[in-house]
Amino acid sequence: MTTERKNRLGKLAKMLVATGALSLGAINANAQDSVELEDGRSESKVSEVVPESSLLPFSGYLSTGFHSKYRVSGGAVLDDTPVNQTYLGLSFPDVLIKGDSITPYVWSNTSLERGTVSEFDVGTNYSFPIFKNFLGGSLGGSLEGALWDYPDGTLGEYDIGLIGRLNYSNQELIDLELKGTQLFTNGFGRAYVLTASKPIKIGNIGDTTLTLTPKTSVAFQDDMYGINGFSAVQYGASLRASRGRLNTEVYVTQQEPLMDGYESGPAFGISFGIGF
Repeated sequence: MTTERKNRLGKLAKMLVATGALSLGAINANAQDSVELEDGRSESKVSEVVPESSLLPFSGYLSTGFHSKYRVSGGAVLDDTPVNQTYLGLSFPDVLIKGDSITPYVWSNTSLERGTVSEFDVGTNYSFPIFKNFLGGSLGGSLEGALWDYPDGTLGEYDIGLIGRLNYSNQELIDLELKGTQLFTNGFGRAYVLTASKPIKIGNIGDTTLTLTPKTSVAFQDDMYGINGFSAVQYGASLRASRGRLNTEVYVTQQEPLMDGYESGPAFGISFGIGF
């Protein structure tokens, strides 16, 4: 292992320990009854939790999940074996303007077959409202900076990226997200993903709320790792069970390739989360 990699991993470890310490403090000091979850990054790397009431100036979210493979929304399969993905984020509201939030987070992808961490991410997401009333819904945006480190070397060394999102939400019709990713390493490529989804509340079982969300997306690569053009279409659905601070979600997604080098087939998984 090179000195540069040791130094970088040391910094990442310190950031993880610091974030974990803050999160444990929040769990011990805060006991609200319920949270609302807001989708972030399409690979489920960024999640924001807005508590109904909070004793602290921030909220948090911890999740872990088991997936049949690691396939990103752009269509590339980064690990074709079962993986565990774990996320921890802290959200600070109303930082610059009313309704915005800043969320530093850490995220990891661990191969269950090899027993190694293939990706460890450290990033910060800033989300903000644009128009509260826009075409019958609301319009918002976010900017996210991230370092994607690859500890076991299977994906290379590391990447640095900037992700921008434009979100339109209409509870009566549809939710739309346009995501753009700019790399600052490995060729400075770009990728764009347009996603349409529709959360549908299908009922309650006691205090548990069930929500079904069908979703479809299409991805375009602009010299992303040397790839150009429309890469893949994905479609599927998730079923979420939410009760207070806890939630469980199962999903299945089918992919159809639009160019050579991208697979056709399903991916599925289950995740568990808690807000604090």
